[in-house]
Amino acid sequence: MAVTGKKGIFFTVTAAMLLLALAIMLSMQATYQPTDRTVTETRITSMNDFAKSVQNDLQRGLYITGFRAIISMDAYASNGTFLNSSQASFREAVINGSINGQPMELMKDTTFANWTAGISTKSKELDIYTNITADSITIRQQDSWTLLIESNITINITDSLNTATWHINKTVTTTISIIGLEDPLFTLNTQGMVSRTINSTQYEGAYTSLNDTTSLKAHIDNHYYANSTGPSFLMRLEGNYASSAYGIESIVNIPELQQSGAPQYQRSMVDYKYFGNLTTTGLYKIANTYENWLILDNSSLDKYQARSLAQAIG
Repeated sequence: MAVTGKKGIFFTVTAAMLLLALAIMLSMQATYQPTDRTVTETRITSMNDFAKSVQNDLQRGLYITGFRAIISMDAYASNGTFLNSSQASFREAVINGSINGQPMELMKDTTFANWTAGISTKSKELDIYTNITADSITIRQQDSWTLLIESNITINITDSLNTATWHINKTVTTTISIIGLEDPLFTLNTQGMVSRTINSTQYEGAYTSLNDTTSLKAHIDNHYYANSTGPSFLMRLEGNYASSAYGIESIVNIPELQQSGAPQYQRSMVDYKYFGNLTTTGLYKIANTYENWLILDNSSLDKYQARSLAQAIG
């Protein structure tokens, strides 16, 4: 997936916008020379507005950094190595800009630490000290197609004269779709010869009608994914083929493997079963489709409404 825009530019823009109102209000103090009490009240109001602006921008910052971290994880896995832990890799990418100690190009100058450092540097120019820390950053599947990112963030704001201090603890969440991301199961299991982009099917629950398999073939030809009890996207990044309530699956296209020179097997064409060499009950060719290579296992026949079309192998 392509990411446009100059890396890191949003940090500078965000910091400038957050502090613009504060700079104007502080400059007004010198122009009108108000009383000490008014100066104090104005400064407290300005600092409070600044604190609100920082909080309002946290979700945006978390989304952009998290999105880049996920793409970096996907690229790392697709380049030949499954992740030991998608959770640990995500946190490392967001905080340090690396995965397993390897710097990720897409994270350069765009980590969460870069964003908070930019805010801190700009605020010091106005004698305000800001410290923002992410006490926790987690990622998990919200559903089969969506990732949920959550971070518990602490914000400490004070000024050089200790006029006022803010201590804020806030939980920030954002969601990111996996549609358009690359599936590492295909890339790694074919030595990079076949790649597949995740796209949800429009045929779920309507793959066949009597002997008409037009929709099933369109599902296969377009490399669509369906909800499944197979591995979720995060599990796929780890090379984990176990079941998940947030699983997805697609059907391997054997001619595609043949053209690329990738290895082929006589197994169920459901992707995680095929690449994971999982034990299945019964193998069946499906009539009125690609009968020379489309094979499904017994537990997949009902999902794809193909039981009446199934022809047992062997």
